[in-house]
Amino acid sequence: MQIFKARNTDLDVTSESWRKASYKEMEERIPKNLRLPRKAIREVVVPIKKENTIEDLMKINAELLKIYKIDCFQCTIDRKEGKAHLLFDYLDKETGLSYVFNSSDQKMIYAMIMMMLKYSSDREEVGKRYFLLNYYKKDQGVYKKLLDAIQHKKFSKNNYCVLKNILEYVENVCEGKVK
Repeated sequence: MQIFKARNTDLDVTSESWRKASYKEMEERIPKNLRLPRKAIREVVVPIKKENTIEDLMKINAELLKIYKIDCFQCTIDRKEGKAHLLFDYLDKETGLSYVFNSSDQKMIYAMIMMMLKYSSDREEVGKRYFLLNYYKKDQGVYKKLLDAIQHKKFSKNNYCVLKNILEYVENVCEGKVK
């Protein structure tokens, strides 16, 4: 599943757009000897809700820049389509090479974006696993906190045991102890 796709033009300008640089300006920064220069600029398209704004997309960019070192230089919201388009600089500033993310990395990034836009994992193609991993990545104690919280609720002994086992299993998956 390829979530980030190569793009070779600017995004369309809409009434809700933001631009730090043009495609041409970003393209000029790509070293001439880069083997696959088109892979240095990538686009992701995500569904948005009515309440999502350019500011939400800027918060997503700040997180992606901090965690994955990719930087959004253009974004636009198409309300008719119900989608946001983000154009990213995939160039590693230190090496001059393009970042490469495998399918799992792309799904993790996409799930993180969807979580920040307040979407649930129920409607997403990337699967619940990547949402659960992102919850764990954000707070490694999240499943222990849930376990503590359900301890004080009135569940039957069987239901409590099932929930406890689920949370412990998910935590083990996130820690890489089981598949």
